[in-house]
Amino acid sequence: MAEAETAANARTVRLQVAPALLRPGRFDELVYVGTPDRAGREHILRIHTAKMPLGDGVDLAALAGKTERFTGADLEDLVRRAGLGALRRVGGEVSTVEAQDFDTALKDSRATVTVEMEDEYLKMRGELKKRAAAVQPMGFISPEALTPTRERKHDRGAKSGAKGQDLDPLWVPVSAGLGGSW
Repeated sequence: MAEAETAANARTVRLQVAPALLRPGRFDELVYVGTPDRAGREHILRIHTAKMPLGDGVDLAALAGKTERFTGADLEDLVRRAGLGALRRVGGEVSTVEAQDFDTALKDSRATVTVEMEDEYLKMRGELKKRAAAVQPMGFISPEALTPTRERKHDRGAKSGAKGQDLDPLWVPVSAGLGGSW
C-alpha cells in the first residue's frame, strides 16, 4: 500500500487557533511567518504594481518604509486603493497612478497586525518551540504506562508476568503486573 501524504496550509492573522489543531501528531511542522521587513514589503509592492503604470514621483522604497507591520494582503489592498483613487481623481482615462494616490490610500489603510499581536506571536513562537522539544507520548501508550522489568524484579522479586508468562527482559506493561493481559 502506498503511503499517503497530506499537506495542510493554515494561515491566521490572529493567535486564535483551536487547541485541538496543536495537539501532538496533527502537524509535522508549524512554521511561524512574521510580517515582512522593509525589503520584503518593497518586493511585495513591486509585485502588486508590476502591471500598474506608476508616475515618476512614486517611490516604492519610501512607501515600504511607511508601511511597518503591513502584511502582504495589506500591501495588496494599499495598491488597489491607490489605483481606485487614481480612477476617482482622473476618471476612466488614467495614464499613471501618482504618489498622491498612494498617500491618500495610505491614510485610508492600516496594518492588520498590531504591536500587541506581534508580541503574542513572539510568545507563541517560544511556546511552540518548547512544545516541539518536549517528549510527547506516542499512540495510546504513554511512557508512564510502561515499567522497566529490572525495577519490577528488584522491587518485588517478580519473575513472571500475568498468567505465568515470562516477562520481557526490558519492558512490561503495567497491566501485566495488575493481572490484566495485553
